[in-house]
Amino acid sequence: MILLASVSCKTTSTVSNSQNTNFSDDVSSFRIKFNPTDTPVQTVNPNNNAVKPPVTNLQEPIGSMKVPLDTLLGQIAESNKSFSVKGYRIQIYSGLDRKEAEKAMADFNNLRTGSEDRPELEYVQPNFKVKVGNYLEKPKAYELYYKIKGVFPSASIIYEKIKIPRYK
Repeated sequence: MILLASVSCKTTSTVSNSQNTNFSDDVSSFRIKFNPTDTPVQTVNPNNNAVKPPVTNLQEPIGSMKVPLDTLLGQIAESNKSFSVKGYRIQIYSGLDRKEAEKAMADFNNLRTGSEDRPELEYVQPNFKVKVGNYLEKPKAYELYYKIKGVFPSASIIYEKIKIPRYK
């Protein structure tokens, strides 16, 4: 019994491995090698005039962030010109005839409404729509609506995304 108890109480033993002692790995083939002649050195000629180092043709490294960054900055600049929010517009024409839509645009441009708004032609298959104005508040849209209601009896105020210019 005592023998059995003493054997069962034995702690873990360590195993030595002599294979790990001779481990070596040569990574010198992966190191970057520099030649002292690769670095531009400014030399002085006997007339004490500094000679400029030769101009090298450096290329963008592969995987450079310059091109995607320029693209992203261009997109941000474009989006800063205007942004869209929900607002009110006045639709003065909706129909199948493009010539009628262009006539509605010309008629609106001939009106002296005091508004700087330009009519916009939009094609949503199969209809042409002419819309005017970009208003955040409905009462502002009603001001123009009442001015043009006599010329455009089918005009209506619609709620949709409008473009608001950020910078002028």
